[in-house]
Formats: sequence, C-alpha cells, structure tokens
Amino acid sequence: MSEQPDSDLNVRIDNEEKVAELLTAAYPQASYFAFLEARTDNVGLRTNGVHTRLNEAMYFWEDDQQDDLDTPLNYWKSCYKGIAQANKALELLANYPKTPRVKALYGEAFLLRAYLHFMLVNIWAEPYRKNSDAPGIPYVEASREARHCGLSTRYSGGGLPKD
Repeated sequence: MSEQPDSDLNVRIDNEEKVAELLTAAYPQASYFAFLEARTDNVGLRTNGVHTRLNEAMYFWEDDQQDDLDTPLNYWKSCYKGIAQANKALELLANYPKTPRVKALYGEAFLLRAYLHFMLVNIWAEPYRKNSDAPGIPYVEASREARHCGLSTRYSGGGLPKD
C-alpha cells in the first residue's frame, strides 16, 4: 500500500526506449478513411441500401458529432493527442545526449507533429490563399498547449512552420 500504482496518467518516461514508446503511441488510432471516402467522387447515393448515419452525414457534407472510432471528431482528438505526445517527446529528448538514436527519435517526433498538423489543415482548413484571413487550425508546439488547442497559434497551410 505504500507504493503508488503505475497508471497511464503518471508514467515515468526516463529513458530513450520509453520516449520511443511514447512516439509509437502518438500515431492516431482513428482513421480518416471512413469519413472522407463518402466525400469523394468514388461513391453514389444508395436509395434502398443500408448505410450508417456517419456515411450519410459525410455524403451530404453535414456536420457529425459522433465520437466513435473513425469519425471526424475522434480523428481530430486523436491527431491533437498525437501532437501533444510528439511535443512531450521533444521536450524529454532535449535532456539526452545527441546520439544517433536520439537524433532519430527527434526526427520522428518532428515528422509526426508536422504530418498530423498537415492532415488536420488539409481536412478542416480552407485552402491557402495569400492575404486570406481564414483561421486555419490550431498549431500546437508545446505539449501543454494541446489541452487548450483553441488558444494556440492558428495555421492555415501557407508559410509552413520550420520544424
């Protein structure tokens, strides 16, 4: 009883292997395929077929607030969770000597953070136009900011951040 239980909320990340595990877990569990496929020219309206509420909402370009696995809301959350984990990995890696392994982990963290922002901006932001005031998506560069992503710098796809 004198020892604290190990939980997901309080895991000590104190070596390179645990940082690598943090990055591996940062890849989204949700997929964009289920909700984006219905928005392509690869589908047609089924008049008598069986279809899901999500499929119908996406086909008609309606908002859908379901929080199931492969829904827009869950993919959004999953991407920002991954961004927060990549940012946490970058913070932790700053304390290690720059060995080839640490440099590889740095590269993966920067790449993952950039990829997840890229996916979010391409799915939810307006196409980039010079001198546009379109708000874009929250661009999160520190792990704490992910909890308040509405307060972060917004990124619209132009002038890529230098990662």
